[in-house]
Amino acid sequence: MKIRIIGPVGSGKTRLAKQLSLKYKIPVTSVDDLNWKRSPQGDVHRTPEERAHLLKRVLKQDDWIVEGVQYCYGQKTFVDADIIYFKNVSYLRNL
Repeated sequence: MKIRIIGPVGSGKTRLAKQLSLKYKIPVTSVDDLNWKRSPQGDVHRTPEERAHLLKRVLKQDDWIVEGVQYCYGQKTFVDADIIYFKNVSYLRNL
């Protein structure tokens, strides 16, 4: 199963992804982790080529969950997804 989750910041994308991951035993990839190299010295933005390579590895898996707010980058996640969740949360609730 291939699941894509998108929505505004703070809408619960990560929480939903973790719940679905536990239920279906599917690995989760955060688009933020594809965009950033994490280190104790601070985060560094990945190059477009690095992001594309990492995303291609994720999409080769039989099952995946990809969550994140980014839309333009990673369009293939929407094409390949079996299920797309859009977390539509009101502005006031999100605050």
